Amino acid sequence: MRIAVKRNIFKAREHKNRNLFAKPIFYYVVAIVLFICAIIVHPWDLQYKTYITTHRFLDIFPLNQLMDLIRVFGNAGITAIIALIFAAYGYRKLAYRIAVSLIIMGIIVNILKPTVARERPNHRNCHSFPSGDAATAAAFFPPMAAESNYFIPGTVIITPAVGFLRTYDNWHWLSDVITGIGTGFIGVGFALFFCEKKNRIYKLLCRKIKPRHYAILSLIVLISCFLPELIKGGGKYLNFTSFYAPALYVWLGALYIPFIFSSRSESCKRIPEQMNNIKVYYSEKVITTNKPVFPTFNKGLTVLFLLLALFLIIPPWIISSIGNIAFASSGIGIAILVLMIAVARINKSGNLKRVKPTISLGTAIIIIFALLTLLPAILRS
Repeated sequence: MRIAVKRNIFKAREHKNRNLFAKPIFYYVVAIVLFICAIIVHPWDLQYKTYITTHRFLDIFPLNQLMDLIRVFGNAGITAIIALIFAAYGYRKLAYRIAVSLIIMGIIVNILKPTVARERPNHRNCHSFPSGDAATAAAFFPPMAAESNYFIPGTVIITPAVGFLRTYDNWHWLSDVITGIGTGFIGVGFALFFCEKKNRIYKLLCRKIKPRHYAILSLIVLISCFLPELIKGGGKYLNFTSFYAPALYVWLGALYIPFIFSSRSESCKRIPEQMNNIKVYYSEKVITTNKPVFPTFNKGLTVLFLLLALFLIIPPWIISSIGNIAFASSGIGIAILVLMIAVARINKSGNLKRVKPTISLGTAIIIIFALLTLLPAILRS
């Protein structure tokens, strides 16, 4: 009886939190409070900058490396890629909300920056107010928190962390960051209100365009944004592609890519004959045999993959001399863990038709991203 009561209380709290983060008025109120706070702290911007630049408590390994993994969420291009991946998974309404939130936020920020023309604390230019990175993080995480409580920590922890790092890196004043977060929340409020109406754009993006199209588009956008950063030898795209992208795209490939061609609509062009042969091969294997098309993980293979993943993840964060390849190697290790989880879930569900494509495509994606991220990281070191 007590267990049932506790479950009901938990569900009620979860429902309450979901309603709170799904209400546009909540973000409007928080944004107004943040704007007032920005006005209050504005006279102490210089004192705050002096204190932060004096106490560089994050300039130690591996904290500085870990902070780079948080900074990536302030990049609008990276958050747009993640939104496309959500759409490829089938969460098209969530991706639509994120896109609308980023667009509205971007319009407000790009109007305020040249209008106010506030000089940055590092004197690089006069586009300090408001912080675009803080606004991007604030516009990205709340739509996910409105969808599920699991993303609430991203709103209440990572968003302020992105803003703090902008002041820590001496790119923005404290009032810039607070205003930027409030601007992002304004975009979220408009997005939640706007997306409730089933307009033509919503119907096009959430009903007409297929998930496999978003999957292909996300990969195209990722590569087009990543290659310039690769040429320059640094940047947030390189960190994102090294650490997060392998796991995201392995999961995407494990769950969806094997069925891109089998579930195509009649309006699509004919697929190449080679792809058709692969589809027929897998389907015949499942129909004509009762055995799995690929053997499930045994204990020895599981331990081997687990040790390989741990070897790729742990040593680069301990040995500071190879810090440049910490992202790439640990990202590949996490991708291996994600692949193991995907295979375990597929085996447990009994859908054996997905097991072999999961292994083959997942391994291919890991190799591709290893070449794209590990080798450039080695060259940079």
